Amino acid sequence: MSTITITHSLQLSSSVLLIVIEDTTDGKRDVVLLSVFFINAVHPEYMKNIEQSLLWPEDIQSSEKSVEIAFEIEESLLDEINEYCVEQGITIEQLILAFVRFSTLKDNYPALKEFIDYCKIKAELDDIKEDLQKLREEIIDNKKCLMEEYKMRKLASVQEISGIKQIEGADAIELVLIKGWQCVAKKGGFQKGDYCVYFEVDSFLPIDDRYEFLRKTSYRNNDFMGEGFRVKTITMRGELSQGLALPLSSFANIPSTPELDVTEVLGVRKWEQPESVSSAGIEIGEKPFSIPTTDETRLQSMPEFIEAFSSLPYYMTTKMDGTSCTIYYKDGKVGVCGRNKEYKEDVSTCSMWAWVYENDIINKLSKLNENIAIQGEFCGAGIQKNRLKLMKPNLFVFDILALLDGGGVKKVGLLELKQYCEQLRLDTVPIEEVGDSFNYTLDELLERARGKYASGLDKEGIVVRTQEFRHNYDINHKMSFKVINNDFLKKEKD
Repeated sequence: MSTITITHSLQLSSSVLLIVIEDTTDGKRDVVLLSVFFINAVHPEYMKNIEQSLLWPEDIQSSEKSVEIAFEIEESLLDEINEYCVEQGITIEQLILAFVRFSTLKDNYPALKEFIDYCKIKAELDDIKEDLQKLREEIIDNKKCLMEEYKMRKLASVQEISGIKQIEGADAIELVLIKGWQCVAKKGGFQKGDYCVYFEVDSFLPIDDRYEFLRKTSYRNNDFMGEGFRVKTITMRGELSQGLALPLSSFANIPSTPELDVTEVLGVRKWEQPESVSSAGIEIGEKPFSIPTTDETRLQSMPEFIEAFSSLPYYMTTKMDGTSCTIYYKDGKVGVCGRNKEYKEDVSTCSMWAWVYENDIINKLSKLNENIAIQGEFCGAGIQKNRLKLMKPNLFVFDILALLDGGGVKKVGLLELKQYCEQLRLDTVPIEEVGDSFNYTLDELLERARGKYASGLDKEGIVVRTQEFRHNYDINHKMSFKVINNDFLKKEKD
């Protein structure tokens, strides 16, 4: 046993925790990565007390926060980390930065051991030392965006049942309320205040006896995802069931720690299918220049958005039903990306590149001559179900990002977004409402999300943002969320 003082902590993923430790015997400090679940098993109360700060090692010396705990360090893991750092001639801190970069490129959060094995096999660490330095500078300059850009969605987490709601005419089932969600559950299975493991919509659960009751309705097996059970929105007795709640007692090794992310330990993945754009293009690499993935968090997953937005200037846009598209201009070069990958410049294989040429985007960006990224929803025939019923594809812009020297990005606010789109003659996503003081409840926003596209079909929902891009430190999230139209969810099929 080694008694240490943790002077700082930062959760990099659902299973990997960065901690700064001070050995009480000699006063030395070190930066290490440990398994969240290892710490939790030894000292469950510790996870409740972690201060999710955005400080990085440069700021740690001034931190007075400390939590003294005792636990046995996994010597094999620490030995492997130290051995690898010595071999490569790097510091543990550099390894952490490389881990963050690797995780981002992979669009997930692999275990540290996998990262170490990857570097040993691919021998890529020397090749990215310059990138590591740029990433360090970017993190220091843009700390407010750190958690948002590298944060993984909590598909499975420990949650408290906030209420029970009866379903009219139903003898065997009832609704359990979790944060902003409601799920159908067996009547009497939960009481208010109970803890459960909550699986969000779009979770893909592995084959396990605990989930076998889902086989008739939720079993999937395909080449892309493999075999498992898909959690999706369903309607039972006229009520929406948004996710799955199972008793915590079904999971012996998971403590009753509210908000604990158990996605990785339970082997849960996000249900995804290949982008359905016809002639999507030939992938030539990852999306460059630290351009973020275009994700929005559902309001029901973070009801605290309501208080965070209170009285702030805001705007609402229509959530378009298409596929993510990014067009960038950087030092004279134009590139086109999908959700995660960059596509080869070829109008015959990539419909996005064809749209760029048809709309003279290269010439427009060259005349503008600013290093920017344009992000939007690419909609049209052959894309999703083309609910807008467009005859020709179109890009509806929702973000403009300045590509900064050194690799950082900066999102512009609503006014600049509209000015850029007017100058480039691009369409923004439909702006439904602009207000000086946000004052909505969850129920009001759910109602506000209802409506139809011009095609007459149910729209997907709305996106709400502050008029100027900002990051809220209290909730560790950018000030932006989506609200899905319940009418859209009821009609959504596989």
